[in-house]
Amino acid sequence: MASEKDKKMLVRKVSDLVSRRYGGSYEAAFRDYGGRKGGDSTVDREELMELLYDADVGNRITRGMWADGIIREIDRDGDGKISYSEFEAILKR
Repeated sequence: MASEKDKKMLVRKVSDLVSRRYGGSYEAAFRDYGGRKGGDSTVDREELMELLYDADVGNRITRGMWADGIIREIDRDGDGKISYSEFEAILKR
C-alpha cells in the first residue's frame, strides 16, 4: 500500500502529464492509453505501465508494483483492468 505522500506524488505527476498532452482531459488520456492494445475501452496493466512511464512514476523496477497497486485499488469488478467508470469514480473522491 502506497503512503499518502506517494499517492499525492502519483496524482501530481499524472495530472501534469494529462495537462501537457491532453489539455487537462482525463477522458482523452484514458481513451488514448486504453486504445493502445485493441481499443477495448479499458486500461490493462501494460497500458497503465506506459502511462506511469510517460508520467515519470517509479522506475523500471518499481513501475510494475505501482501498476499492480493501482489496479488493486481501482478495479472494482476484478477483471484486472480499469474501466472508465472505475477510473471516474476515483476522480470523484
